[in-house]
Amino acid sequence: MTLRALLLFVSVCLGLVPSLLVAQDSAEPEGQPAPLTVTVLPFESPAHSEFSGADASEIIAMLLSSDPAFRVVDRQVLDEVLQEQALSLTGLADTNEAVKVGKLVGAKLIVAGRTFELGDSRMMTAKIIGTETTLLKGVVERGNLDTPSDQMLLKLSEEIVQTLKEHGGSLVAQDRPTDPVPDLLTALKERELPTIAVFVAEEETGAPRVPQVPDPAVETEIKSLLAAAGVTVKDIPLNELAEWAQAEGWNDARGWPRSLDGVDYVITGEAFSERGGQLGQLHVAGARSEINMISRQTGTIVLAEAQTARGVDLSPALSGKNALQAAGRAQGIEVLRYLEENSQPAE
Repeated sequence: MTLRALLLFVSVCLGLVPSLLVAQDSAEPEGQPAPLTVTVLPFESPAHSEFSGADASEIIAMLLSSDPAFRVVDRQVLDEVLQEQALSLTGLADTNEAVKVGKLVGAKLIVAGRTFELGDSRMMTAKIIGTETTLLKGVVERGNLDTPSDQMLLKLSEEIVQTLKEHGGSLVAQDRPTDPVPDLLTALKERELPTIAVFVAEEETGAPRVPQVPDPAVETEIKSLLAAAGVTVKDIPLNELAEWAQAEGWNDARGWPRSLDGVDYVITGEAFSERGGQLGQLHVAGARSEINMISRQTGTIVLAEAQTARGVDLSPALSGKNALQAAGRAQGIEVLRYLEENSQPAE
């Protein structure tokens, strides 16, 4: 049976045509759980493969769309969103990239996969990924090189549907986490807040080194959160603070620079970003930031935080900045939590 014949066979059996694969917006019966929104990405397949990745995803989508437990994103909708966001479908078997696409189309679950030959075997693999949790389940179908591809694909599709039925709910976030910043800002309004100085050195791996990065993203993000909470953020000459931090001068109270007079805590550390690959016209970058929060009173580190993050943008430089900003925000939130737990109520 050819792949086109298989597509027609599945369509007829399910009473479907491709244009009807979009999930219906009709209200769900009372007491019934809302269907899970699923998008099926085109599978990666060798150039000499007897079927295309689009054919594979079409069959899986048809099988899923017949089950009321699932709502399938139409391929045309997927293509339009990707085109608007300057994205390409190549390389989407990678979990991180697949999750990005799933979020863009509003899917809770993604099916991504690939076909390849391994020795005397033909392999078909699929990953079912929760876009909010990045948890995944894998499905594998193995056959000989002479095993008909259509048989393997249909069996893989049925196993994917069954896996989604059994485990789809556990891959989806049950309670979507809320942004903790508003609650933290409200709580800190009732606290006696310290004066803090912040210095986080920053660089882009592989780029020419500069003595001082203008508007360092991690430092700026932490300062922004502190200022929003009502914390007094003291600006210190960067060269002086950098030398002091590198020498770990906080261990000796006599070694604190005069410019730090009146400062209760110093937040210091290092952050770097590194350019990754491309997804269509979008550039992907990773970042890592490590900070220490030091108490002037005790000369000890009261909070140590390391964060990694990823960023995406049409500009490679801005993708790195976005990643650094995300890491800085996560660290700033931890600083606010420390202040909430360790500051005294305002009189």
